[in-house]
Amino acid sequence: MEIEKEKLKTDILESKVKIIAVVMAGLWALFTFNALRTVYKSDAKIAAQEASHVSLEFDLATETIRSDKPGKIGLEVTVTVKNVGIFAVDLDLSSSEVMTVSKLDGCINPNFVGVTHSYPAKAHSYITAQYLRTMSSALVTPGVELKIPFYVEVDGPGLYYASFISYIPKSVLDRINLQELGDLEEESDLPPVWGAQKYFRIEEPT
Repeated sequence: MEIEKEKLKTDILESKVKIIAVVMAGLWALFTFNALRTVYKSDAKIAAQEASHVSLEFDLATETIRSDKPGKIGLEVTVTVKNVGIFAVDLDLSSSEVMTVSKLDGCINPNFVGVTHSYPAKAHSYITAQYLRTMSSALVTPGVELKIPFYVEVDGPGLYYASFISYIPKSVLDRINLQELGDLEEESDLPPVWGAQKYFRIEEPT
């Protein structure tokens, strides 16, 4: 009888120990989960704060230049890029659509604008005394205002539209997504380009 009582006490004690162990394991798992979630949220918040400092401002200016070709008008389109963030951004200028000047037929309505001709343009940089080189990219550092000139020859006076498009590198786009969403798990439908556009008119030469 005494042996059975002792065995019963031992079984009860073992059961209590197992219950305590299960409870402690559960508490540890909950603690670990909350700790990891806190770290994850902290990382997401820090990344979102960093992303908020990725910011470029764009402006377009146009100027006509006398062309040596009969019936043509030289046009310089200057894209001004200002980095108002804290991260340097490598601006992609390699696309064939980076700068397009379109001559419009003058019919503008809410649905569409007729285009009579399009003139793609490329930016160039000085390389030697004899040659100009096409620019494929431009580094815009924080606090810097960079001017990128494009030259194109167009056909006569009229209403025109200049469009600048630069594809955003994925690393920079990820930062911008965090800036907009503030959550590492969400995805953004932001267009993967920076852009600037302008309507302008070229008058008859005087």
